[in-house]
Amino acid sequence: MLALAVSVGPTEAGAGPDAPSAEARAAVNRALGYERSRDYRAARVEALNAVRADPAWSPAHIVQARVAIALGDAIAASEAIDAARESGADPASLRTLSAHAAILRGEPQEALDILSDGPGPGQAYAARLRAIAYRALGDTDSAGAALDAAVAIDPRDAATWTEISRFRLSNADALGAAEAIDRAIALDPRDIDAARIKAVLVRDRYGLIASLPWFEAALAIAPSDIDALVEYGATLGDAGRYTDMLVVLRRANALAPRDPRPLFLQAVLAARAGNYTLARSLLEKTGGQLDGQPSYMLVRGLVENSLGAHSTASNWATRLLSRQPGNEAARRLLIDASLAAGSSATAWSAAAPLVRGRIADSWDLLGAAQAYAASGQAGQPVDLIDQAAVFPGVTGAIALGERAADDTRGGDAATALPAIRRALQEGNTAGADVAAFALARAAPGVPDARIIQGDVAMAAGRTGEAATHYREALSIRVDEAATLRLVDALMRSGKRDAAIDALTGFLSTTPRAIDANRVAASFYLDARDWDHGIATLEALRARLGGRDAVILSQLGRAYLGKGQASRARDLLRAAYELQPGNAGVASLFSLALSRSGGSRKAARDLAIKAVAIESGNATYRDRLKAFER
Repeated sequence: MLALAVSVGPTEAGAGPDAPSAEARAAVNRALGYERSRDYRAARVEALNAVRADPAWSPAHIVQARVAIALGDAIAASEAIDAARESGADPASLRTLSAHAAILRGEPQEALDILSDGPGPGQAYAARLRAIAYRALGDTDSAGAALDAAVAIDPRDAATWTEISRFRLSNADALGAAEAIDRAIALDPRDIDAARIKAVLVRDRYGLIASLPWFEAALAIAPSDIDALVEYGATLGDAGRYTDMLVVLRRANALAPRDPRPLFLQAVLAARAGNYTLARSLLEKTGGQLDGQPSYMLVRGLVENSLGAHSTASNWATRLLSRQPGNEAARRLLIDASLAAGSSATAWSAAAPLVRGRIADSWDLLGAAQAYAASGQAGQPVDLIDQAAVFPGVTGAIALGERAADDTRGGDAATALPAIRRALQEGNTAGADVAAFALARAAPGVPDARIIQGDVAMAAGRTGEAATHYREALSIRVDEAATLRLVDALMRSGKRDAAIDALTGFLSTTPRAIDANRVAASFYLDARDWDHGIATLEALRARLGGRDAVILSQLGRAYLGKGQASRARDLLRAAYELQPGNAGVASLFSLALSRSGGSRKAARDLAIKAVAIESGNATYRDRLKAFER
């Protein structure tokens, strides 16, 4: 969220020595009524009417400040607080509002300084603000202590429990966050902040589809809540409901034309449809407000690269990598854009980290190989091409999910997880096992703690135990990385049907997950379900482009299975051009040439090449023998 949506403190409209005009009093009362019903935009209008009716009446300015804070408008809140002070309001009565406005301005230390001046109204509110400020400063311990103080002051304050949920989420404690938000909703079922966070938590735990009714329930409380509309629109888009997404985002844009988020999400939608010119136009209309956001940097870079502005795309990718060195999507963008721009040295520098670990996407490795060769370094990138020549199948797709598995923020998990992974990489499985068990016990609500337990068990060959831990992680948060790990563990345990059920269940809630769909396509082809396999792979190719040799070769295999040899031949030729050292591609291309009436000699040469690369593969040998009959 761009604005920090936190419920405001107790009503202070009765403050001030001067008797208001009847018109101002009536407008304030209407504003307070709208505030209670969470219609903050209508409340803002009435607060402004009150100020216009009686500019010298400080309570009107105070209500105006409260509503501005609820809308996340730091400038309007600060101006209203200043006006209230000039109108004679007691400075102590403005202390918590002033601190909240400072937080909205991005000045957490200023907020703490204001609150340290002495007591003001709403001590639970003040303690909550201290927690928000400390968290913004990275002082987790002080933030937790401030929230404990807020609960001690008023254990039935719904806004405090909502902030506790945010705090726990920032420490990756998904179960603790869910518990806190449920308490907040029980205390105040119409708290829009709590309702919105509940929807997000349901999305994370149960998937996109399951969360949609929760977003709709939140919007029933506050139909004009921009944060809820933006989250709802984004979720609709991720679920593939693009028309509904556009309706919601246009509504949000009409309500808050200066908010850049609806424009950004519309740009994402345009890019997904391949309309990159429109996407660029929409991104530019955000007016630079999102330029520092990682998601904006990535989308802007992808759009610029698609429009041929490769140097500009490289700049966006470089900026993002300077902030998030582990962002693999940004690294791939930098490789692709740098190669297209002729900057081979930059491309190789970006590619090198990708090939130090497990890579699932064949284009990663082929791009790295291209970058290596183009950079003019001595030697040949044969090892990279060889790695890219291995079909990922089910287990290979797990590697891509692994990149997203350590998305933790704060707390012990953020420190422990990298240490456990280093222990695994160094072969210290026993040490990693002990540390993973301790982390899971200390952080029972952190899904990544369960995932790392599963990873350690997999490294030790305990696939059944690993599957149990991955299921535990998925019971806390629906996660593609954990799902793919579970599928891998079940397959290695010989439980194919259970693996398919796990994958199907995930895709029912998150139907557009790329890597899960890759694995699903492999299952379809193994079952000779050519039609479903083709539909899945063609959808992936439409989204990802035609440069992934794995998708092309799998499509070729599927069309061969359907008896469409000519179509298979064209696809496999494209795959072979990308991966000439892939034995599987060469063998399938040989078969497609033979069945489509192509050159028998060329087909036989390909079959010979496949056997030469992988002499132990019985299928490749059988295909070669067919030419000798």
